[in-house]
Amino acid sequence: CESGIYIEQGEVQFSGTSAAVIDKYNQVLERNRANALKRPDASITGTGADIEISRIEVSSTGDQPDTGFYNDQPVEIKVHYFARRLVNNANMLVRIYRSDGVSCLIVRTFLDGFSMSFERGYGFVTLTINPLQLYGALYYATVWVMDADDKDGLANASSDWFQVNNRVPGRPDLDAVFEPERTWQHTKLANDENPYVHDLDQPALVSSGGQITEDL
Repeated sequence: CESGIYIEQGEVQFSGTSAAVIDKYNQVLERNRANALKRPDASITGTGADIEISRIEVSSTGDQPDTGFYNDQPVEIKVHYFARRLVNNANMLVRIYRSDGVSCLIVRTFLDGFSMSFERGYGFVTLTINPLQLYGALYYATVWVMDADDKDGLANASSDWFQVNNRVPGRPDLDAVFEPERTWQHTKLANDENPYVHDLDQPALVSSGGQITEDL
């Protein structure tokens, strides 16, 4: 599908390429989140889930091929969230699937002793895997925010597909299930301003304000 239409309350709001329509819709969602934070009663009577994952970014700081990542480089999975109310002692689960359905990796902050509290507003959690170790194929990450006991899911989302490339060709693709070397980092934005919302007619995101960071 190369084109799309964004419709709200029976009226066409925007039309264009699929990517442009999805971007426009995500901008509207971020604007709605920002407006929700401005309501004085949002912290106790707001509608919707207590927390939601707004987007997931997969990136690498190492040297890279033209597309995707090399499997011997570090990769960051950055999980952006929006909390309508305080969520105490929450956990996060990250799982990576290969295109053939194989679950190649699963990590949990609960097992790593990295419990988090999500204050009302915006922030992100960064999982760094060093090195990536997955063999050449297409993958995607799925993320769950879990309760304090790591039993019930509070929110979930998935990343876009990403390509992993072998530095040395010819390695078998069935051996890519592994226990990664990893670190967690939780960054809470220090104000109630939405760092992702911007003028709906502009393509660029507004840069974030101050940050409070904790690491494992």
